[in-house]
Amino acid sequence: MKIGTLSLVTPAGCDGHCPYCVSRMTGLCNGGDVTVPRNFRKACDIAKEGGVTTVIITGKGEPMLYPDLIHTFMQSIGNKDELYRYNFPFIELQTNGLAMAKSMDQRGTIKQQQLAMDLERWKIMGATHVALSVVHYQQKRNREIYCPKDKHYNIAKMVERLHAIGYTVRLNCIMVKGYIDTATKVRALIRYCKKHDVDQLSIRPVTVPANAKNNRVAKWAEAHNVWETLEDIKGMIKGQGEQLLRLPHGAAIYDFEGQNVCLTDCLTHNEAPDEMRQIILLPDGRVMYDWQYEGAVLLR
Repeated sequence: MKIGTLSLVTPAGCDGHCPYCVSRMTGLCNGGDVTVPRNFRKACDIAKEGGVTTVIITGKGEPMLYPDLIHTFMQSIGNKDELYRYNFPFIELQTNGLAMAKSMDQRGTIKQQQLAMDLERWKIMGATHVALSVVHYQQKRNREIYCPKDKHYNIAKMVERLHAIGYTVRLNCIMVKGYIDTATKVRALIRYCKKHDVDQLSIRPVTVPANAKNNRVAKWAEAHNVWETLEDIKGMIKGQGEQLLRLPHGAAIYDFEGQNVCLTDCLTHNEAPDEMRQIILLPDGRVMYDWQYEGAVLLR
C-alpha cells in the first residue's frame, strides 16, 4: 500500500478566528495533550513502509502554539543527523503565521518570541517547508478572517524572513466568496506570488465535510462557497498553465506564468485501490486515513 503523506496533528487551541474552520467541522479529536501521542512510532513506521516522503505538521488548531511538541516530533523525523530515526526528506510546517509574526516582530509573550529561534533550529533539524494559510494577498483582507481584533502580517515580508532562514514557502489560499473567488482574482494572487518570490501556491475552495460537527461553521462555509465561479477558475489555470504533475488524490500542479500553482481540495480522498492519500496521527493517539470519517481508523 503506497501512502502519500503523514500528518502529525497538534492539539486543539488556536489564535485565529476562521469562520470556516475545518477542524471545528470535522471534529475527530477526543482529548490529547502536549505530550507525544501514543502510536507515534507506529505511525512513522507505517509511513516509511508506505513510501511517505512528506510529513506535514499540522493541527486541530494552530501548530505553532505547541513548539515543544513540534521540537519533539522533529527529533525523530528530521533528516540532518544520523541519530534521527526516520529521515523523512520533506517536512512541512502548516500555520496561519500569526504566532510567527509576533515572534519575529518581538511582540507577544516570551514564549512566542522564542518561536523565531525555534524556526531556525527546526530548519537545521530537517524542516523544509512552511505553508502559510491565507484567504487573500492583502493584509487587511486576511485580518478580517484570521484576527479581526489584532494585527495581521505582511505576506511579502514574512516570505522574505522565512527565505532568509532557508525555508521553501507555500501559500495555502482558501477560496472564499468575497475574497479570492474569481479567475481574475486568482490571476492577481498568482502574480503577487510571482512578484514576491513565493515558491509554491495552493488554491482550494472552502468546503463543508460530510456530517459536519458544527452547524454554524458549516452554514458560513456553505454561504461563502465559490462553486459558481470554480469552473472558470479551473478553466483558466488548465487552459493557460502547463501541467507539471498530477497527484494521486486528483490535485494537479501547474506552471502558470512562471509560478508554481496547485489546484486542490483539502477533503478529497484517493480512490486508487493500492494507494492511500495520507495517514493522520491525532493528538489522542488514533491513526486515521481520512479527516472526515470517524470510521477511517487504522489504529486506536
